Amino acid sequence: EGGSCTVFQLSSISASDAFSTSEIDREKMENEVIKAFDLAESLGSVRLVVQNQGPNMFPPTGMDMRDMEVSFVQFMWDVNMLISFLVGREAARRMIPEDEEDNEDFKSRGTVLFTGATGSIRGKPPFVAFAQAKAGVRMLAQSMAREYGPKGLHVVHLIVDGVVNGNRVNSLLEVEDLKGVNVDAYANQVVSLHKQHPSAWSHETELRPYAETW
Repeated sequence: EGGSCTVFQLSSISASDAFSTSEIDREKMENEVIKAFDLAESLGSVRLVVQNQGPNMFPPTGMDMRDMEVSFVQFMWDVNMLISFLVGREAARRMIPEDEEDNEDFKSRGTVLFTGATGSIRGKPPFVAFAQAKAGVRMLAQSMAREYGPKGLHVVHLIVDGVVNGNRVNSLLEVEDLKGVNVDAYANQVVSLHKQHPSAWSHETELRPYAETW
């Protein structure tokens, strides 16, 4: 409601046509995530962090896992799990200062939400690399929730079962209205989870279009 948006682009995750793979500079990615949080803190307190990065794609070497190259598995790990770890780590550092960890009298530290996928709980070929990375994100979210929930940080793993109808997807695919996840509807769900009362926090929940097969 209101407010403004400051764009900070991570050049370490280069844009690629049709979700093709690209080289990831891991040290640069870490530094850019840290700088993004520095920028956010310079503008105000960090209360809500949403980690959305996590593309899926067909393996470039074919559908058979026996032909899959390690470089592709590493790429999928970097752009799904590694960046989620970096965002989660920096969020915890900024949202729970070490000198304020005692939370006997409850104080909300805000919300960290990781966008998950059905692949995190149910892998299938040929998306082996995607499934293992998203399963890692799910375990990251669970671990953070158990460690930092008692300190006031609400950690959510939101499983999106379906295609999110963003600009990039729409430039590549024809997805009918209501058969892909509406971006605004997704954002409303994020805000709703952020506003949950601490006596009734959700950790893992799913959303999907009405027509999605599951």
